[in-house]
Amino acid sequence: MARAWRIEYEGAYYHLLSRGNERRDIFLCDEDRSLFLDTIGECGERFEIDIFSYVLMSNHYHLLLRTHRANLYSEKVKRGKDRRQSLNRLGYYSPPLAAG
Repeated sequence: MARAWRIEYEGAYYHLLSRGNERRDIFLCDEDRSLFLDTIGECGERFEIDIFSYVLMSNHYHLLLRTHRANLYSEKVKRGKDRRQSLNRLGYYSPPLAAG
């Protein structure tokens, strides 16, 4: 069954959750967490997204945010893809941390 369409509109609130493949750790140390927070902060400014809260667990994270434009999916895909590629390139995960 296909995934439902992602509905995006200006001023929308979203709860995002992302987890590593096989529930493996995606944050290996405090430096990883700091880098992630810096990255979402930069994305928030770049894509006009207000980040209200976050929870970083070893194998997943939650974000509560609001968009000023209907652009959440493009930002989420880019941020996730960049992070996965960086970690996979460093050889942290085999098979890759997350697919796609």
